[in-house]
Amino acid sequence: MAFEHATASALRSSIGEGGVADEAYEAALADVGAALGRFREAVSQAARVPAPGQGRAPRPALLRLAADALQAAASRPAAPARSLFAKPAGRAAAPEPTSADLPPGVAEAARRLAEEGVTDVVVLSGGSTLGAQVTAQLKDYGVPALGVLAPPPRAHFLDGLDPRTVGAVLRRLPLTATRFLAVSGEGGEGGAVMQAIAALEALKRAGLGAAIPQTVVAVVEPAGAGGLGGLRSLVQAHGGVVLEHDQDPPEASSPLGAAGFAALSPTGLLPAAALGLDVSALRRGAFEALRSGLDAAASPRDCAPAAGAALNLAAMRTGRSVAVMAPHADRLALFSRWWAQLWTDALGPGGAASLPLAAPGPADARAQLFYAAGPADKLFTVVTVEPGSDDPPLPGGGPGTDPAADLLAALAHAGRPARRIRLPRLDEAALGALMAHMMLETALVADALGLRPFEGPSAPEPAAPEPAAS
Repeated sequence: MAFEHATASALRSSIGEGGVADEAYEAALADVGAALGRFREAVSQAARVPAPGQGRAPRPALLRLAADALQAAASRPAAPARSLFAKPAGRAAAPEPTSADLPPGVAEAARRLAEEGVTDVVVLSGGSTLGAQVTAQLKDYGVPALGVLAPPPRAHFLDGLDPRTVGAVLRRLPLTATRFLAVSGEGGEGGAVMQAIAALEALKRAGLGAAIPQTVVAVVEPAGAGGLGGLRSLVQAHGGVVLEHDQDPPEASSPLGAAGFAALSPTGLLPAAALGLDVSALRRGAFEALRSGLDAAASPRDCAPAAGAALNLAAMRTGRSVAVMAPHADRLALFSRWWAQLWTDALGPGGAASLPLAAPGPADARAQLFYAAGPADKLFTVVTVEPGSDDPPLPGGGPGTDPAADLLAALAHAGRPARRIRLPRLDEAALGALMAHMMLETALVADALGLRPFEGPSAPEPAAPEPAAS
């Protein structure tokens, strides 16, 4: 897939001595190419239908998403590759009917959370909802000055356990027009259970106990997955709706177990669906970003996530111990935090990866300019979005009117390596593509570092037949 993802400005051949050595980048491309082959084989296995009587091997969220992309590509006529990051010519293509559609149970839960008259949706998790918060930013969640003006339904993510915050939220919300989504996330469900207890008690105190079956939805681990089942039991006891996570858990030590990889799974997208976002477009964008990684004829250089992985790998090998993510769009501020969490969770256990630093601009732009005068230990990723037709034009065009351009110019002048990703628009398809790109890029770095993310457990053996009675 052609993907506007400029890495040349990070290389020594472009910016001089401070850039990443071209020979280090070429060596990293070779290593990432081998990782890409293992990824393709893992996806091929994940997409296979098991033989009768044989169980399916667990499929971590990224492999399941990629398998869906593979199956979607096989089910539609071949078309010329088109970048989601290139401006469309003429009328946009009609959405593809693919497996991006939500499963019936998840779709029903989304409808219940977003039914007419609902003004607020509260996500109870105790943590691990950054992926959902990233997509919610398309509905102005957490956007400075604008988030408080967002039309209903409004999202509220309770990630912490501060009783003052939890209590204040439950007191101030109009409970008759509020819906609750409780999610057992990575690392256990204790936080979600505590928050759910508080929410259920608040509903009962307000005389809304009989409405709990229409008000509360829980997403939990599959039965028998090893969890304590506290959230399931609690919500079922009150008559609430209970859904199971749709992704299979990888081995505990696998980098693909990071919560961020499940951001675009059907249950991971349930908050987005409840807010009225186009979930199919989010996953369709992800499919487009993953297809270049699934094309056996594509070289790592032509696969944007692989090229990004190679650049990060080469930067680490040449002394850049910090990876800076600097999106210059208010609705991508939480994307940088999600990426940092994904990078840390997936690569941190190996001890050899760079330290991720979320630096959303332009609020951080001035501080970022001073990075040029600091240690030469950073690789920068600058993400920008082209202004839309409804956006007010900025006057001038000289220094100071484009913080991202100023940052890139300052970094290049100082010989600091930086790549740029430019989005012509920020909608569901573009965000899905950007998130899937970073998921695959992270997984390929993990493989190249020897963390073996694509070597999951094998499929369970079919049960042996009972011996015939004599």
